[in-house]
Amino acid sequence: RKKRKRHVRRAFKAGDASLISERPLESTERLEPGHWEMDCIVSGKGKGKAALLTMNDRCTRETLIFKLKAQTQKEVFRVLNTLERGMGLAEFLERFKTITVDNGSEFLNWKGLQKSVTRTSQSRTKVYFCHPYSAFERGTNEQNNGVIRYHIPKGACIGDYSKAQIQKIQYWLNSYPRRV
Repeated sequence: RKKRKRHVRRAFKAGDASLISERPLESTERLEPGHWEMDCIVSGKGKGKAALLTMNDRCTRETLIFKLKAQTQKEVFRVLNTLERGMGLAEFLERFKTITVDNGSEFLNWKGLQKSVTRTSQSRTKVYFCHPYSAFERGTNEQNNGVIRYHIPKGACIGDYSKAQIQKIQYWLNSYPRRV
C-alpha cells in the first residue's frame, strides 16, 4: 500500500466572528463602493502550491488579483499588509470598509485580517463570513473566478503564470464591459 500524508483540516467555528447576515445594508444592497468579496483560486493537484487571491468590489465590480506562493494565512496577511502600507491606513479604511470571505483555512484568523499593521490599536477593516457551503452569497467573486478560469484553466499550475500575465488578466476583467 502507498502511504499518504494526512492533512490536518481545521473546522471553522464561528464563535464571535461576524456572519454575512450582519453585514451593513450599504454592502448588501451595493449602495456604496468599499465592500469587497475575497476568495482564493488554487493550482491543480500535484501542480504546485501557488494560488491567486481575488478581491471584488460589490458596487463597482472592480477586481484585484494577487499571486500567492501558497494558499495560507501568512500569504493573505502579506497581501493585505502590503496594500495597507502602500496606501496608508486612512486610504485603506476608505477603500476597504468590509471584506466578505468564505470559510477557507486561509481566512480563519479573521481577527488578524481586521487588525492594522501600521497602528496595532486600530482596526483596518471588518471581516464577514459566509454560511458554510454557501458560495452563492459571494456571487460577484465566484462569477469573476469563473472568468479567470477562462484564462487559467482548472488544473493548471498557477506558478507558471508571471505577475505580468496575472496583471493583464486583472486589466482585462476591469475593462470588460458589463451589464449592471
